[in-house]
Amino acid sequence: MSLKLNETFKETDEDKETPTTLLWTYFFIAQHFDQIGQAKKALEYIQKPIQSTPTLVELYVVQGRIYKNAGDMKLAMNSLDEAQSLDTADRYVNSKCAKYMLRANMIKEAEDMCAKFTREGVSAVDNLKEMQCMWFETECAAAYRRLGRWGSALKKCHEIDRHFTEIIEDQFDFHTYCMRKMTLRAYVKLLRLEDVLRSHPFFYEAAKIAIEIYIHLHDHPLSDSDANQQVDTENLTPSELKKLKNKQRKAQKKAAIEKQKEKDKAKQDVKTKNKEEEVDGPKEEELDADKLARVLTSHMTSSMTSWLHDIITQTITYLL
Repeated sequence: MSLKLNETFKETDEDKETPTTLLWTYFFIAQHFDQIGQAKKALEYIQKPIQSTPTLVELYVVQGRIYKNAGDMKLAMNSLDEAQSLDTADRYVNSKCAKYMLRANMIKEAEDMCAKFTREGVSAVDNLKEMQCMWFETECAAAYRRLGRWGSALKKCHEIDRHFTEIIEDQFDFHTYCMRKMTLRAYVKLLRLEDVLRSHPFFYEAAKIAIEIYIHLHDHPLSDSDANQQVDTENLTPSELKKLKNKQRKAQKKAAIEKQKEKDKAKQDVKTKNKEEEVDGPKEEELDADKLARVLTSHMTSSMTSWLHDIITQTITYLL
């Protein structure tokens, strides 16, 4: 109160504080109340400096964090979006805004936000994957899971797993480098890293999401109706129903032809793959979201389902 009325921390102080002192005092008090779980008071205190200085980016970042801790990701995202608009050159605020967008399940908007700092001519998703930006992929996987897009979520989890596989494979080159350059301390760190690499938080989170999705898909397998929208035939006229049946018949024939083509192509791919592996080594298979979501239905036998449920449950217990 003394700082607000007299511009001093104590009434007996003779030297007055600068005008910004009150602003930063409100700033830290708001964070204090947010830390102890009093979101209402925290919002009251952060609103005061925002009203007096509406162009300060840090204020909106703290406001967004308060909304996030209170459980309102939509308002949290709006606050970070406002902060990002005030300083479009700040990569940290841009990344934070994208993260909050993903937590609000706004995946496309988050990709557009990240595109402001990724390489031109390449999609933001591909560029972030190339740079092994695992915080983005982890948040994407969690967002897809909340939206019920199981295949897309699993695709992101598998991409993270591939990043760690690439790290392990890249370590082989470092072995010879360390011995040649005699960088023994770095070499010892590398050996210790190999033992704990897959205990990294990003891998842990991706594995946890994937395991929970696989358990859900085991208990609730996807059917064809999940991929194709159901058509209401009750309200169709006889002519419309006839057209629909003809269309479905043609689609079935086309699907059968495509399936046969895929089989023939698969046989040809096996031959070419064997030849390529002899020259260049094995290539990574392209991840398909729909195939990943249906892997339990298409590849698991009924005798293995109970075992799968038990082993995955035990794995989650171990991770937690």
